Amino acid sequence: MGEKKQFFVLDIGTRSVIGLFILFEEGEYNCVDYFVKEHDDRAMMDGQIHNIQSVAETVIVIKQYFEKNMVPFKKYLLLQLVDHYEPNA
Repeated sequence: MGEKKQFFVLDIGTRSVIGLFILFEEGEYNCVDYFVKEHDDRAMMDGQIHNIQSVAETVIVIKQYFEKNMVPFKKYLLLQLVDHYEPNA
């Protein structure tokens, strides 16, 4: 049997944030579920974050959606995202 991996992917765009739940199985990537939420305000302009709190709240809504709806969702995938955060970059 082939390798199985799960991925939680975020695309933080100027107008919306897209969350994808991807399953890698038998050499193929499959999108199992996705969730799209538009920013509540002008949190992003020209691809730059202008309101970190608002963007974070949008990401939390998406994270909670997957935690509620995806039984195999693993919280450590979110922690991996946090590990790559560089506040002074």
